[in-house]
Amino acid sequence: MNELVTYSFGEWVKRRRSVLHLTQRELANKAHCSLITIKKIEADERRPSADLAGSLIDPLKIRPGEQETFIQCARGLLPVDHLSPPDFLEPEAPPLP
Repeated sequence: MNELVTYSFGEWVKRRRSVLHLTQRELANKAHCSLITIKKIEADERRPSADLAGSLIDPLKIRPGEQETFIQCARGLLPVDHLSPPDFLEPEAPPLP
């Protein structure tokens, strides 16, 4: 039986970043925000704005079908369990010949 695990948004981001082998600084650079902002998000001390949540989509490899849900979870409008587990990554498409 699968055990349901509920994360805070900050914990979800931290785990996802870890799975992607990104440091907090690397994620901040890719999302065009400060390192302290990422630290505060991961510590659940602040929620990202809708714009910042949008900037986190690419570096955190959020699937197209989950992008709006991700923004809603980031803003606290939906619980994080609406997202795929943070360690689930879509397989990369093979390069076209």
